[in-house]
Parts: sequence; C-alpha cells; structure tokens
Amino acid sequence: MCSSDLMIFFVLSGYFVGGSVLKAVDEGKWSWGNYLSNRLVRLWIVLIPALMLTLFWDSIGIFLNGCEVYDGQYDKLLGSVPHHGHYSISAWTFFGNVFFLHDIFFERFGSDGPIWSLANEFWYYIVFPCIFLSLRGKEKFGTRVIYFLLSVAILFFLLPRRMDDLFLVWLLGVFVYVIEKKKMFLYLKKRSVFSFIFICFMGYLILCHSHFLGMDQRFFKLFKPGFIFQCGIVGVLFAGLLPFLIGYVPQSILYKRVSYLTSEVSYTLYLTHFPLMFFYFCTFRLPSRSVLNFSNLFLFLVYFLVLLGYAFIVWFIFERRTNEVRSFVREMLSKYGFSF
Repeated sequence: MCSSDLMIFFVLSGYFVGGSVLKAVDEGKWSWGNYLSNRLVRLWIVLIPALMLTLFWDSIGIFLNGCEVYDGQYDKLLGSVPHHGHYSISAWTFFGNVFFLHDIFFERFGSDGPIWSLANEFWYYIVFPCIFLSLRGKEKFGTRVIYFLLSVAILFFLLPRRMDDLFLVWLLGVFVYVIEKKKMFLYLKKRSVFSFIFICFMGYLILCHSHFLGMDQRFFKLFKPGFIFQCGIVGVLFAGLLPFLIGYVPQSILYKRVSYLTSEVSYTLYLTHFPLMFFYFCTFRLPSRSVLNFSNLFLFLVYFLVLLGYAFIVWFIFERRTNEVRSFVREMLSKYGFSF
C-alpha cells in the first residue's frame, strides 16, 4: 500500500478514536486509565507478535539471501524496504518500536517498513486528548496548563515535522465526527455529491499509482505534488466521502460477513504482511520486478489470498483475544488501585 493510501486509515482513526475521546468527555466518562489501557492493549496485542514474526522472516531471509539484500540493496526497486544503513533488528530497535519511538529515536524494526504509521497513530492518540482537555473549561486551570505544555512538548520537540503535518490529516476524521454529530452533513447527502467526490477520490488515487500502471509520467507528475500535500489531498477527499459511508447500510448478508471479517483482520494484515512478502520477493523473485499483465495479476491475487490467510491465523491467535486481554489488564491494574 502506498503511503498516501494510509491517509484513509488516518482519517478513520481520527473519526473513531478522536470521536471516542469527545464522546467520553461529553458524557463525563473520561479516564486516562481506561483510555490508555484500551489503546495500548489494542496496539500491543498485534504489534509485539508482528515484530517477532518480522525477526523470524528476516533471519531466514538474511541466512538464505545475505545481509545486503535487507540493507537497502533494492530500495530503489521496492517501496517500504529499509534504505542502506538503516536496517536494524537489534534488541534496542525492537523495544524502541514497541514503545512507538521508531522514526523518532530508532529505526523501523527489520523489514517491516509499513510500521512507520503506527508511531504516528500512537502519538496522535496521546496529543489529541491533551489538546482537547487543555481547551475545554471544565478542567482546573493548572491541569489545563499542564495539558497544553505537554501538547507543545510532543508536537514541537518530540515529533518530527512530517508527523506533525500528518496530524492535520488525522484531525480531519475528528472534524467529520463533530459535524456528523451536529447533523451538518444532511444537506450534502445527495447521490450527485457523493458521485462527484467519489470520482475525484478514485481519480486522484489512480494518479498516485500511475507508475504502477505503466502510464506516461510526463503528464501525471503535474498532479503529484510533494508527499505531505499529496497525503492532504487524499485525506480531504476521503473525509468528504466518509459521511456518506457512515450512513450506508448494506443489505447483502454476504457483503456484511466479508466486510466484517476483513475489517477485523485489517490491523493484523497491515502489521504482518510486508516481512513475509519481502522474504518471498528476496528469495524467489529478485532482481526483477513483475510487469503488469493478466498472469501477474492472477499471481498477485494468489499472493493476496495467501497473505490474508496468514494474517487470519495471526489474528485468530492474538488480536481475536483483544477484549479478553483488556479485561485481564483492567482486573490486574484494579488490584493495584487503578480506577477505570
């Protein structure tokens, strides 16, 4: 998945996670303990096994193909792979990624390049409640000052500029939640408006991926500005689609089951797919890159189904038990005086 495509998930995350913060505060049910335990269990129950699987696949891949393949030899050929001199599977890097400090103080762990956005997500989870609680009037003045200073410290001293910029995309999801809650989108919910935004959204995604489709880049590069601006366009267009998608109620039972299953496994798929895919590519496909034709499209479908099955197995072992682990963590922490 291209980096700009991940803006779809940033907007969704802002809508669901940011929206849950606003709802909890409005209902007087806000608790840092409850919020952090929910977020950390949700992230760690997949992240830690995914890092261990990365170590497993990378170790086999290095043994079979050599270190140079994993240390940026093909970073010009493939996206998301480590650049030369930036590959690391050390214990320090492992724990740096566990605590969401990759791309801040540590390299991304092993070949799991797509993991970059998880650090963004975590720090957005922290900084958004701090900003919101510093602005609302119900907190004590001293507490609001602390939240404000913490927000400034994270945004201006901890996070790199790129993470700060993409926070605006994440906030688009919060914006959609607010105006959806206030029913401000009712006058826009027309089929013609949806069709227009959908065409713009899909058209721009095609432009973003035109190099994969073998299209002439001399024309399309005019519509592909810098990375941050490109992510902003994708985020704004998807945020425009989101109110229509929220109100959509599917009638097909098969559609409901497939969409539910894929949504359940999507986080696991995101964190686990690339090391296995990169291992296969290094072992069986290097040094060429597949051309776009029907046979390779069929192979791509086969690869996707294999990756989906692999992710489902990991999901079944770990992520499926998220609610159980949350209950266990709350029970354990309650014994030590933490309230939820």
